[in-house]
Amino acid sequence: MKINNLHQSSPLLFWTIILISSHHPDNLVEPYRTLLARHLLQTVRSIQTIHSLLLFCLWPIPVRKQLLDSSWNYCGFALSAAIRMGLHQSDATWEYDFSQFSAQDMEIRRRTWLGCYIVSTFLSSDLGLPNLIRPAMDLNEFSRPGPLVHSPDPLTIQFEIERNVARFSATMSQRGGSLVKSSLILMFDRELKILAEQVLATGSPHLELSFLGARLSLYAFSILGETTVTIDNHMDLQVKSIWYLGFETAVRIAHLYSSLSSSPQEAPYRAFPKHSFWILLSSGFYLLKFLAVSPQVPLAESELARNGIRLVYSTLQTWSMHSLDEAARIARIVSLLANAELQGTLVEFTRVNKRPPLSIVADVMEMVGWLRARQREKEATVEKNAQVAMENQIDASGMMPLDPTLMLDPMMLDDSIWEGLDAWLTQEVEMGNLLHPYPEDNFGFPTE
Repeated sequence: MKINNLHQSSPLLFWTIILISSHHPDNLVEPYRTLLARHLLQTVRSIQTIHSLLLFCLWPIPVRKQLLDSSWNYCGFALSAAIRMGLHQSDATWEYDFSQFSAQDMEIRRRTWLGCYIVSTFLSSDLGLPNLIRPAMDLNEFSRPGPLVHSPDPLTIQFEIERNVARFSATMSQRGGSLVKSSLILMFDRELKILAEQVLATGSPHLELSFLGARLSLYAFSILGETTVTIDNHMDLQVKSIWYLGFETAVRIAHLYSSLSSSPQEAPYRAFPKHSFWILLSSGFYLLKFLAVSPQVPLAESELARNGIRLVYSTLQTWSMHSLDEAARIARIVSLLANAELQGTLVEFTRVNKRPPLSIVADVMEMVGWLRARQREKEATVEKNAQVAMENQIDASGMMPLDPTLMLDPMMLDDSIWEGLDAWLTQEVEMGNLLHPYPEDNFGFPTE
């Protein structure tokens, strides 16, 4: 379709493409939001509108904090419209419109539904939320490329990957015992491995990263919610082997993203979908979690894990366009956690919530919340001790000292993990070396 025709037939899709390809310039954001709101206030009955919503979920407008990202909401709009139009049934027509579809129309409908399923699974896996599409839904008809598609079809392979992710996420969220959980992880891993040859046949590094991200998401279920206290109760060789599968996968992801970021042929981070950001973040967080709950890991493996964390950190810095964007903020969190791990602080972490999160990102962010609370307690103790010392000095001399130490009031932060995190990360009071970016010696991380 020519660009002029697209602008006339679907202004929303046209401006979605313009907004994303121009990297969300400020002067387009508000007009686009107005246009989007106008479309969503009406019944969505256009495949082009669904395409717009899916693209917007993959490349959302950058936000100050993750809680403000509306991708989950827009995905719900797209899925509702797709189901009402019958896209989830290969032989269905839209409501009472019994017009016959051409082969090309049928393939567009099929691929649109695949896109809905893929984006929904991306978001549910990244955010640790239930999938909006039921795993029991009959999807076999959609896994076979139509006659107009040449094999191997990357979209169909991506669909099969996410189909596996949806299945094991729904099963693993049932919270079985350690032995049952390990057996299920290994079973699902065998099913995922069947797709490895198809993934490699495409020659797509981004599809390979998506495949590795799915496997890491599966392995992470073995370590979610664990601490140095809990692992002694049920650690066995099978669980340990799964942890190391995740370790190897996370290191591989870190190296692949680092090579993509340093390649002159690749566009910068802004050209990557948001899910790629989550895969990279998951790899770094998995390695941090691995080190936090495995204080006795051999030196060579701990150095390999820390080198992977360094690669994640440097890749995030490469992706960052300014100091307050998502990549820069997460890089500061990774730096904070890496320093805490090197100082042995993370091994002291104890869980408050009885039910562990369903994603490695949410799990490790609980550690960040714990570090914040620990820092607040430290600041409160310092202030209290200074106040006591000043009162003692007044009692001894009967007068205020000529040069009293000026104490800064601690910053008030709420209890949410994400809320107020940016302000906390930029504090310089009593933070010591924690928030400094990696120095030339990479905090002791070995170089490649």
